Amino acid sequence: VAFVKQSGLYDEVLAYDDVQALASRPAVSVDFAGNARLLGAIHAHLGDALKYSCLVGATHIEERGGGAGDLAGPAPTLFFAPDHAVALFKDLGPQEAGRQMAESWRIFLADAGDSVTIERHAGLAAARDVFVRMAGGSVDPAKGIIIEP
Repeated sequence: VAFVKQSGLYDEVLAYDDVQALASRPAVSVDFAGNARLLGAIHAHLGDALKYSCLVGATHIEERGGGAGDLAGPAPTLFFAPDHAVALFKDLGPQEAGRQMAESWRIFLADAGDSVTIERHAGLAAARDVFVRMAGGSVDPAKGIIIEP
């Protein structure tokens, strides 16, 4: 939470346990975590104020099943990025789609500023060690890790 707040990229940052602090006003949920209990809590708290619920990822794969129950508000809709990428490239053509994606990425990087520092490691052993630390939750979120051959 501290790292995300410090980034300055978001108007409001809450921990998962602080769902009740969300203002009950029209809202959209975009779920990257895949945490069923958290999604259920968001739906229950916001109820009719939740106008759209989107499932994007499952970074919390161990929390994916169970716990959501019957969700209040809108049924979550799956967002499958490859389908949207294909549509973008079809609509705009590869040159323009690539240009727009690169520009969006440049803007994001400028906004993110110095909130992440790059840490380089070399070799498969380093990749394994970093993965184990990440899976255990002991990697500083302010580190962008690159594994080189």
